[in-house]
Amino acid sequence: MSRSPLLPEWTIEQALSEDAAGIAVFHSESFRKTYLKVDDEVHNLRVIEEATNFVTPERIELRAKLIDESLLHPDIHFYHIAMREDDQPIGLIYGTKEVDKQEIYALYVDKRYHRKGIGKTLVQEFIQWADPNRPI
Repeated sequence: MSRSPLLPEWTIEQALSEDAAGIAVFHSESFRKTYLKVDDEVHNLRVIEEATNFVTPERIELRAKLIDESLLHPDIHFYHIAMREDDQPIGLIYGTKEVDKQEIYALYVDKRYHRKGIGKTLVQEFIQWADPNRPI
């Protein structure tokens, strides 16, 4: 767990399966705010549908399994969250190490916390975890 010297009211932690529902709500809200476009109704309907799917019981269960994979195989899966002191997620990063590459699949930070060092810290922790001999 990392504590930011800039904002001591948040920490970065390994996600746990019991965090899955809260992470799903956070991810859904962040996805909407990131991808909604002002003048594209068709695109917006797809974004809303996808974001709504993040919080279905099935997707929350899949997320919990993905988090469990990161606990069972921490050498392959990386799933960390930034949490406020009240245990509300305000950031997440998920990535993997594969044979030919390492990849960040998701990186979100609550817009109210942009420019506070959270995204930078999440990425730095991923880089520390990653194999320096393989591309990211």
